[in-house]
Formats: sequence, structure tokens, C-alpha cells
Amino acid sequence: MQKDKVKLLLLLLGSVFIMGAAMVIMLKVYNQHVENEQIIERCYEESGDRTLTIEKNGVFSKVTCKYH
Repeated sequence: MQKDKVKLLLLLLGSVFIMGAAMVIMLKVYNQHVENEQIIERCYEESGDRTLTIEKNGVFSKVTCKYH
């Protein structure tokens, strides 16, 4: 009976840890998305008549704007 309680506790703690880590990653991705949207909006406002290229290197990277 005691072993079952220990297994259940470890399962519960492991689940809470995984869910917590997933939430932290999701919040980081969301915040990066919001920041990238603001950068893209500013790039479009500053581009005028020039051609605009927007690049992004990875999931957690910021977007970059290149004007041609």
C-alpha cells in the first residue's frame, strides 16, 4: 500500500512539473510572438515605398527587417 502512494505522489509531481514547464514555454512563445508582431508593424510603417523582407531564424528569435 505504501509503494502505491509513493508511485502516485511521484506521478503527480512529475505531471505538475511537465505542465509547469509547458506553460513557461508557451508563455515565452506567446510573448515573443507579440513582440514580433510589433516589430513587423513598425517595419511596415517605416518601409514607405521600399521593398520589405522580413526574416526569422528560429522559434525564440526576433524578426529582422531588410529594406531594399
